[in-house]
Amino acid sequence: MRKALVLSILVLTLSMAGAVAGSRVQKAEAYPEADGLRIVNTWCNPDGTAGFTFAFNSYNFGAYMFIDISHSNNGFFPGTYVVNGPYPASTNSFSTWYGIRASAPVYLRVNVFDGFFWWYPSQTIQFFTPACGIQVIDSDNDGVPNNIDACPFQPGPSWNNGCPAPVPPPQSNCDPVTGWCPGQAPPASRCPGQQAQILIFPPPQMGCVWHFKAEGANYGNGEQLHVCYWVNQQMTVEIRNQTPAGTNTIAGPQVDVPPHGMCFFAGNVSVPPAGLRTLTLYGNNTALDTSTYNGQ
Repeated sequence: MRKALVLSILVLTLSMAGAVAGSRVQKAEAYPEADGLRIVNTWCNPDGTAGFTFAFNSYNFGAYMFIDISHSNNGFFPGTYVVNGPYPASTNSFSTWYGIRASAPVYLRVNVFDGFFWWYPSQTIQFFTPACGIQVIDSDNDGVPNNIDACPFQPGPSWNNGCPAPVPPPQSNCDPVTGWCPGQAPPASRCPGQQAQILIFPPPQMGCVWHFKAEGANYGNGEQLHVCYWVNQQMTVEIRNQTPAGTNTIAGPQVDVPPHGMCFFAGNVSVPPAGLRTLTLYGNNTALDTSTYNGQ
């Protein structure tokens, strides 16, 4: 499910309302979305990457906002863009990015969340970063330069060293063990206590993560890991996998929309090192649930 996005974003700084000369006299037609997105400046960094500065207008609407950036013109398909935030709803001036690919298209939007259920994305703007001093040769146009691409003439994601990604086995979006599918209440055997309806408005964030085997089950080297998650409302979801070798993100961050949740193939378990592994589900940067398994 997870697609790699080759973006090397080193620094992001935002200034609050009033940091830019000029002011908004009246609400724009785009209200409550942010509007007036515009590129102020672009430049080249010493390492051959590009940077740019952009400005936008917002109207202090909603709870917070996110900034989305992508190199792909695909409507910000989940897993193909970077999400930064949340930032205060009053943010409305400059944002500065460093470490972007040179000579590449960039698609940019501001996404405002009302704090309840609705998202208000701005119009998307497109521009091209400048050609910079260090020449980057990418023969297969996969975003991985030839000098670090193990398969320079076959496109593939960066996490697989630029080689074509292995094709995962056929899979369903449902859990064949519990019978759970997106849109249903979470399985009681994996998410105890999360089936009751919360009579609070707005309801608090809830979520659950599990794998196909029983909690704390053992996995051998090379064994397939299938993961499911459920959330009770629209939110930005991320799942991290903590192992003895380190922690990596196996899903997201991406906005989960109804029907909430899904099951997906998360890769093959790598042993050694052996030991406990922990899956953590985050909703809007808040840890909601964990699930454990062992590599042996």
